[in-house]
Amino acid sequence: VFISDSPISPSITLYKEDQGEVEDQNEVVEGTSVSLICSAPSPCLLKPPTFTWNFLPEERRQEQNHNTSFSSSQLNFNATHLHHGLTFTCTTTYQLQNQNKSAQSSRTLHVLYGPRNTSVSASPSASVLLGSSVSLSCSSDANPAVLNYTWYRENGEQIGTGNHLTINTTDSTHRGLYYCRAQNQHGDHNSSVVLDVQSAHIRFKTLMLAYKAKNGPAPSYLKALITPHTAPRSLRPTSTARLVPPSLREKGRHPPTPPLNPTPPPDAPQVSPSSSCNSTQELIMCSCEVHGNPSPKLEWSVSGQTPSTIREESVNYTTSRSFISIHQSFTDMFTLQCVGSNTLGTDTQLFYFKKVPHHSDK
Repeated sequence: VFISDSPISPSITLYKEDQGEVEDQNEVVEGTSVSLICSAPSPCLLKPPTFTWNFLPEERRQEQNHNTSFSSSQLNFNATHLHHGLTFTCTTTYQLQNQNKSAQSSRTLHVLYGPRNTSVSASPSASVLLGSSVSLSCSSDANPAVLNYTWYRENGEQIGTGNHLTINTTDSTHRGLYYCRAQNQHGDHNSSVVLDVQSAHIRFKTLMLAYKAKNGPAPSYLKALITPHTAPRSLRPTSTARLVPPSLREKGRHPPTPPLNPTPPPDAPQVSPSSSCNSTQELIMCSCEVHGNPSPKLEWSVSGQTPSTIREESVNYTTSRSFISIHQSFTDMFTLQCVGSNTLGTDTQLFYFKKVPHHSDK
């Protein structure tokens, strides 16, 4: 048999498990078992075409089938978000008398998946001054795009919608954990941030106590020059400014610089009574605070559950705080343990959860 014409381009057909051929849009949902079948004419039974795919990782299986008129190659795999937008190209090669001739076809796969890689950021910072404004932003990767962003406090209270949440004037009630839930038709995903609202008066008082601990009572000129209203601007913890009393200005002498971080005495860990848990219909959210010196290491122990989020923060030199969220997927009961430890000892707090059956009204 002598063949002189160029080979016909192969055809690629997409099949979904239990649904048959996909004719429109090449769309599949993440997790679906799919097959791509590349078919081409096989005019010579003794020399059928060979098939080559541009994308064939080890976890995919390639099968070839040959009959009297057509040959085909089949790729079987489970669709994931990593396959979204990938173009699969099938190349058929025919062996002729003096040369090989090839033809190819391509098909781009569109995978639908729920939100993932959700993250929350705070601007200008998650640590803000009392009375100032802060903006929280939530982002997530999803196909189709996220339909709803919903904001919650750690007690499960819904406080806003949209991918931005702005607090114009912060107060002490705004301290704590903020959750963002991203959702589309195929699922949802959460992320969180801890907002720390700092008082100007607390900053001023801490600075004055630090000076007194090292050098005795603060001189009157220091008290007069530093007020709770001006302390954050004139003397922040990172400032290197020094105040010179009138009696020393002409002589060029300077008083000792107030220490910013006096070292507290050693102390074994103690779990704070403020450690607690709250729940929504889908999530259990717990916070644990441990005091000690050196600064305690804080760990969670969960019986039979995988935490969806664990976020830790260092409150100060002697206090550690951690937040955990767990999906309410347990069938009966489970325990959650917060463990704080340092070189001087260990302290724990045990939380016990039991599912209460819901009885509808009759």
